Amino acid sequence: MMEIYGPVTDDIVGYAGALQVYKGGIPFIAVQGRLGKTKQYVCDDYNRMELTVLAAALVVCSHISTITEEIQRMWGSKLTITTILFYVNRWMVLVYALLEVIGIFIPYTSPVLRLAVLRGEYVRPLPGHSMDRVGLISIVFVTARAFAISGGNRLLSLVVALPSLVPVVIKAYTYISSNYPQLVTFPSIGRQCLVSKQHTPVTATTRLGISNQACFIMADIVVLYITLTKTWNTVHMARKQNVKTPLMTMLLRDGTRLYVHRDMHLVAQHEL
Repeated sequence: MMEIYGPVTDDIVGYAGALQVYKGGIPFIAVQGRLGKTKQYVCDDYNRMELTVLAAALVVCSHISTITEEIQRMWGSKLTITTILFYVNRWMVLVYALLEVIGIFIPYTSPVLRLAVLRGEYVRPLPGHSMDRVGLISIVFVTARAFAISGGNRLLSLVVALPSLVPVVIKAYTYISSNYPQLVTFPSIGRQCLVSKQHTPVTATTRLGISNQACFIMADIVVLYITLTKTWNTVHMARKQNVKTPLMTMLLRDGTRLYVHRDMHLVAQHEL
């Protein structure tokens, strides 16, 4: 990220920079909040890029080190829901990590200015990163977990899925309604398509955040209820008969800890 509003070589970007931007014909909204923080944004972007590459490298190393065991144990086995979940969980993580690295080098998704591709006079908006891809994957797995533990109860699975989808829909609507493309002429890189963002009031953002987390908590409570009711009786009876049930015990222990910890974090985050 070498240039933003001219070469980023000077430590001082202030009113003089704002005046230069104004003379260059750039709407002030395109740079509002960035003046004086140019180098900070550059460093933040490069830090995120380095962490993305590092995380992807760890994922690739993990896959390489375990591929032999996967071939021996999983390949050629009967295709069941368990094996499908294993393959999806394993390979989707790898694909996601590689796509994140590839996205760094794509011009219209790089941190250089978050610029869209400009072809003639037609503007194509940026494909937004704010769409919660990880959230969608999490919803799929949480719903599958509820469906499996509940013994195939579709109603309970639907009760888990619907509240979890509310934050995703809200994020998508907020992104579409608050971002708009416009043609901007930059002194150093010429005419480009810049996606500007309308600032949402703090009160509205807070309310949306609380609503999102409340929906997540509601879904987690349902999953926690299913986990406790479906596993506790089995684990309790097995202990009386001195029979080991490692899978049920793991679901009861780890499932309870996971959702209680996450809900406490959500409550503390927004001080509900």
